[in-house]
Amino acid sequence: MARRASFETTVHGTPVRVRRWNGYGKNPRLYVGTPDGERLGYWCLTTSRAVVQDGADAGTVAPVVTAAAAAFLDAERGPAAAEGPSVPPTPPAGAPSVVVAGSPAAARRPHGRPARRRRDATTSGAEVLGAMDDDLAANRPGEALRVALERHRTALPLARRLRDDLSGATRRDPWRVGWKGERVVGRMLDRMAVKDPRWRVLHSIPDPVPGFNPDKDIDHLVIGPTGVFAVNTKHFRRASITIGDTFAWYRGRQEDLPAKAVREARRAGQRLQSVCGFPVDVVPVLAFVAPKQITTQRRRPDTSVFVVHHRGLTDAIRAHGGRPIPGYDADTLYEAARRRSTWQA
Repeated sequence: MARRASFETTVHGTPVRVRRWNGYGKNPRLYVGTPDGERLGYWCLTTSRAVVQDGADAGTVAPVVTAAAAAFLDAERGPAAAEGPSVPPTPPAGAPSVVVAGSPAAARRPHGRPARRRRDATTSGAEVLGAMDDDLAANRPGEALRVALERHRTALPLARRLRDDLSGATRRDPWRVGWKGERVVGRMLDRMAVKDPRWRVLHSIPDPVPGFNPDKDIDHLVIGPTGVFAVNTKHFRRASITIGDTFAWYRGRQEDLPAKAVREARRAGQRLQSVCGFPVDVVPVLAFVAPKQITTQRRRPDTSVFVVHHRGLTDAIRAHGGRPIPGYDADTLYEAARRRSTWQA
């Protein structure tokens, strides 16, 4: 049985195009749309149910999606289809057979966290999402720091590693502390996206700065109804932090954290705009994990940086009064942001 990438047919008098997607870190799906590109929904091969596009009439579109999926599977079976038409399998007990994209049921994943990406010589997420050389949606919070930690620790002599473990230096390593902070914030953002599927979240997005920091990354990118947010997480536990227009002061140190956040958001907006073809305003956010207190001393009230305690991050993002993002723009932005090639431009 040869697997097809796409297939066109007519079901219930409606011309449709079906595309198989076996993307990294996602459930395999059959996407159904019209030949001119309008989305109707998809058939989830894992949960055996039809998911119709948000805003569509489920009673009308769901039978088209189901029939199109069956026709696609028949075409894949080839001569074996003569034995009888393929009927998509019955959903598991207690699971709805039809859900609407954007509903809580559509957001639930049958296996919890997306699987770590696996290379497959026969399938590729590019079948549906375009030329996705690498899918960043499978990145976990703090992925870049975790890789850097492993690389650094492996390079140390065994005796040094043992000494650091026994003395507690390993736990106090700044990279490890930062990694833990990104995981805390990442879990909060992931929970927000599960509760409200209009939100999309990506973690550890490569943000190389040529000639300065080729390994730099954006801790979290959040896309949703109230805007696009580049979240920079800082784990300054029990620290008193003072925020100015361009600098931050903590533990006797001065660092241009607000200015860095602005530059990071500007680069992200430029890269997304170059791929999507429309202006993208990315809001810079500084999220501090478990600080003692945060004091602001800004002279310019129009400073665009959001500064929040990590516990108030999701509420601040949802309440942001920026330009609303239409659903179709959010889809386009997310599909562009999850491609590694977008950030290598």
